[in-house]
Amino acid sequence: GWQTVATPANGGRSLTVHLSGVRSNTGYEVEANYEVIPGKKPYFIRSLTLINRTDKAVTVESCLYDRWAISSNSVPGKKIQGRFQAPPHMARFVAGPTGSGTLVDDALGAGATVSVEASGEVMVENSAVVSRWKGSLEATAQNGRAYIPETVVFAFRGVAPSGADLLTRYRAGKIKK
Repeated sequence: GWQTVATPANGGRSLTVHLSGVRSNTGYEVEANYEVIPGKKPYFIRSLTLINRTDKAVTVESCLYDRWAISSNSVPGKKIQGRFQAPPHMARFVAGPTGSGTLVDDALGAGATVSVEASGEVMVENSAVVSRWKGSLEATAQNGRAYIPETVVFAFRGVAPSGADLLTRYRAGKIKK
């Protein structure tokens, strides 16, 4: 595919990666959009758009976005049998408001709050926090698009409520894109 990089008005950076399907996925394209906002309250936004160039409508029912892990030791994760295995000491998971959760490492005094902004869930799976959207979106035939809701990640210093507070402020519009 191809990519574009931009500097939005808010001073962050955005990247759009455009991917085209091959073989059994010919006719489908995905735009993966990433935006990083620096500063005192840094965050990362990811969204996906499915573009359907086939002759039949397609329905998207779920999307697995990311797997996040935080470790207070310097032992990196490893690939075992082709799958990522997290380091032995993981940060603790704190479930948050609808569609969100926080990884916090009390020893480091830092963490990350992850949220899927519509019909999402954030859970621990195989020692990592996973963000997933579930719903139903149709991409009509001949260039129809399905806009999969965004996921937001806030990095923070402090205790778990610090990340939840950032998410609350973001959702209230007090932290702007």
